[in-house]
Amino acid sequence: MTLENLARDGTAARLARTASKEAVLFIPSAQGLNGFVDDKLHELAAAGFTALAWDPFHSVPDLPADQRSKHTDTVQQDPLVQKEHLRWLDFLQKDCGAERIGVLGFCMGGRMALLLAAEDSRIKAATAFYPTMRDPRPANAIDLPPVAHQITCPVQVHYPGKDHLTSHASLARLRAALDARQSIAPAAVIHYPQ
Repeated sequence: MTLENLARDGTAARLARTASKEAVLFIPSAQGLNGFVDDKLHELAAAGFTALAWDPFHSVPDLPADQRSKHTDTVQQDPLVQKEHLRWLDFLQKDCGAERIGVLGFCMGGRMALLLAAEDSRIKAATAFYPTMRDPRPANAIDLPPVAHQITCPVQVHYPGKDHLTSHASLARLRAALDARQSIAPAAVIHYPQ
């Protein structure tokens, strides 16, 4: 399958298009679009999903890999990034015909995936691999636990016990927020101690 590079409304993404009415919005880590993301797009398409990966560095395409984490911590603004994610949800619905959309994110993208699920009920499932919740929280980042109670879909969070970016206290705050949801949708927080 050939991946399509897309640019729309000042944002960019990579798409693995299928005929499926089910889609996944993939929000990558601070490494951005790379071979790992491409492999996951191919895997999702092979499993029967249209899969679209947002490009976090479309506005700075030549940013060296060793500068990307600093950019996401200091320059990217969660409210503006969330608008880009919402545009790609619109694209998946309108242009790809998706009737059910899940969101999958890694690290920075894991936190953003859960924020998007809290913001938009079109998300029908959310998975976050080691969502980054820094202590102290950068000024440009939305605090995830206070809004996590708004997530109405099933949620799965994977957390490594030796995560140096997200503390056990931050994970506990997130877990409590997910447990306090009024939704009947399940939430699973899978902890890998070692």
